[in-house]
Parts: sequence; structure tokens; C-alpha cells
Amino acid sequence: MDESLYVQENVDFISDIMANRNIEAAALERLQQPDKAIALYEANLKDRFKGLLPYERLRVLYSSAGKYRDAICVCQAYLEHGEDDEDRKTRFREWIAMFEHRHE
Repeated sequence: MDESLYVQENVDFISDIMANRNIEAAALERLQQPDKAIALYEANLKDRFKGLLPYERLRVLYSSAGKYRDAICVCQAYLEHGEDDEDRKTRFREWIAMFEHRHE
């Protein structure tokens, strides 16, 4: 098998796994099961998901629960691994500053 084809098939497979985690996590949130949703979103962060969804949802879930240190870690992960969207990254930097103030 051509190596580039093999790599592309695996990238597609991994992307599908991460997308399915986000879908399942959103469904768990609707079912009022935030801890299970958090576990799936966190798995996507561990796998360096590029899109916004898991970072945004974790930021909201953690900050709503008063877990500002966790919210800061999520924001920092977005800055390191998220999309190259400077407007969004600016917002995540602002949230870090806000959470650091609340965490004191």
C-alpha cells in the first residue's frame, strides 16, 4: 500500500473518532451528564483536536463549576493546539486573565 494513502486513511479514521466524541459529548451534556461529556472532550484535547468545540465546551463547563484552574488549562491547550485564528486566540487569552483573577 502506498504510504501516503495509508497515512491519509488513518488521519481520516482518527478525525472521525474525534468528531464522534464531540457528538457523543454534546448528547451527554443534553442528558445532564457533564462528567461523561468532560471525559470525551478531554480525550480530544489529549489528541490535540484542532477545532473549537471541545475547548469551548470545557471552558464553559469548568468555569460554570468554579473550576478555574481547569478552565485555564483548557484555554492554554487551545492556544497551543487549536486553530490558527488570532481573534479566537485573543479571546482565550482574555479568559485566562479573567480566570486567573477569579482563581486568586
